[in-house]
Amino acid sequence: MNNTKNLNINLIFIFSLLLLYPAQYINAQIEVIHVKNTKVEVNEGGLFYALPVTYLKIDVAVEKTQKIRGPYYEFAEKYLGIKDVIWSNSVNYKIMDIGISTFCQPDPENYYYVQLGEKASKEEKSLLIHLTSSGLIQAINDQSAGLSSDDSDKEKKHLNIDYSEYFKYQADNNFYEKID
Repeated sequence: MNNTKNLNINLIFIFSLLLLYPAQYINAQIEVIHVKNTKVEVNEGGLFYALPVTYLKIDVAVEKTQKIRGPYYEFAEKYLGIKDVIWSNSVNYKIMDIGISTFCQPDPENYYYVQLGEKASKEEKSLLIHLTSSGLIQAINDQSAGLSSDDSDKEKKHLNIDYSEYFKYQADNNFYEKID
């Protein structure tokens, strides 16, 4: 029984060595470097990108009412018959509307550099990363992400085919009035 236990332990040990042995020879073809306080060597096959951070935008619409008493406020009721007279200066604010929205900006703490290795294959170097103007990742390996809005509108026009010429639809009434 001791021999079988030792044999099982030896088999597990040998199997784990076989699994770990190739791992020392595997090198990453694409390297992602966090750019914070480090100097990064820039080569032709790389690019910078940023991770987004979400900010809240709070819009508050406020109505300001300012009441200013007139020079003859004491005599307004007696001589003019006005009962709703402003007796003291005041300013009142009233919240009319509150709106909350979100927007993304590049996080200054999370900039990265993607460096393609010299051993990278042609397929790996053709990695398509589309960035926004602020450096955020918009899409990865998406062929339509790089199209401008004019190009995408042209594509949509080609997809909308008008079949009305070929399939005419007519609706006539089934009853005809005949006068003798």
